[in-house]
Amino acid sequence: MARGPSRFWAAAALVMLTAATAAGQAPGGTAPGAAVHTLTVLPFTSATGAAADHWIGAGIAATLAAELAADPGTAIIPAADVARAHRSATGADLPPGDEGAALRICRMLGIRWLVAGDYQRIADRLRITAQLVVVETGETAHWMKLDGPFTDLFDLQDDLAEALARYLAADRGRAPRAAPLPPAVDAGAGA
Repeated sequence: MARGPSRFWAAAALVMLTAATAAGQAPGGTAPGAAVHTLTVLPFTSATGAAADHWIGAGIAATLAAELAADPGTAIIPAADVARAHRSATGADLPPGDEGAALRICRMLGIRWLVAGDYQRIADRLRITAQLVVVETGETAHWMKLDGPFTDLFDLQDDLAEALARYLAADRGRAPRAAPLPPAVDAGAGA
């Protein structure tokens, strides 16, 4: 039945309208200074699988999306919109941590970047790893690893957001909006 593809394209239209609105564009139009980057941030997954810590991954993703949305050169496509498009296209929920399925839907929607990652909480320590993936190719353009005490969760999230924002700004060829990476961040090019 043709209902599935029709629902997918309706969801795709909603996502693109969201992107245009976030970029300050009229639907179908291009405004001066329009967003160069469309990006979605998936909920981060727990490497340890501890159910009591699942809120951490949603919080990391929400913080990154909010911080990156402050940049007028970046249009954030909510992960819920990507999940809704996946559900419309496949009839199934987007599996948590399934970067391949997310990339396929992001490609269909014309999203340029995908942020994905995981976290590990061991006692009072926290490690967050993140990657900025080029949706078109599936290659990791940039990765980051942050370690610190769990009580520094908010600072670690802010450091991660700053590192991603600087990378995206440099990719656009304009000056970074923040100071150099803090010592707590290991960042480098992915393979």
